[in-house]
Amino acid sequence: MRKAALFMLAFILYSFQLLAQQGSIAKLTLKTGATYTGTILVENDEIIMIQIKDGSKMQFQFVDVLKKELMPENTELSSETENSAPATSIDIKEDAIKGRVEIADIIGNGKNSFENKNFIQAFLIFGKTLASQPEFYIGAGGGVFTSAGKTLNISFIPVFINLEYTEKKSTKNRPSAFAGMKAGYSFSIQESINGGIFIQPDLGMKIKLNNRSTLRLSLTLGNQIFSGKLKELNNGNYYSYEGGTTLLTIGLRAGFEF
Repeated sequence: MRKAALFMLAFILYSFQLLAQQGSIAKLTLKTGATYTGTILVENDEIIMIQIKDGSKMQFQFVDVLKKELMPENTELSSETENSAPATSIDIKEDAIKGRVEIADIIGNGKNSFENKNFIQAFLIFGKTLASQPEFYIGAGGGVFTSAGKTLNISFIPVFINLEYTEKKSTKNRPSAFAGMKAGYSFSIQESINGGIFIQPDLGMKIKLNNRSTLRLSLTLGNQIFSGKLKELNNGNYYSYEGGTTLLTIGLRAGFEF
């Protein structure tokens, strides 16, 4: 539990550190003959986004860029009116918020009553990538975390933040690996059970279907802390008592981003 919390804290601090870093300055020459000089905000195998002198964010498709030159840090940035041809780029204020649906089938292990028990999770998440660091994603979500069996049912409603890092792709159509972390609190549906802290890391692959849709497959681990009426085996007999436990989980998760 402590290691997971420290990992999450380090991940958040690292994200904010990256966000504060200043990008390189580049001069872009388009195939139309127009030139733009600005600070690089986003660059991948499809687009490049720069911030020019007046603060505007200009995005270009790489297929429209004839040449990119890295410039010294003291280079004078250009404004749109100083360029030799009208801009053909898109002025983007911020990345759009995207939605995601995820379903997981997991096995959980807690004290005697919850050994090797099957659970289903269904989550709805909304979030966005960071404009200056598109590998990093932050979102928030909630859903249902419930046992799949007919006996000894237990159900939670988790509410969490979702942090994620996606590797940079070397080629356009290759799937991307990602590592993520969901952390929050689960509210119990049963009166006899109290909710608790919910943490689940994920490791998996993303497959881009089109400009808006992405298929996600991952291995998920985690734990769910809760308390209430538990059973414990002692000398061949089960004893009921009030206490707390941690439900350790492992399973497979599938998701669709839209």
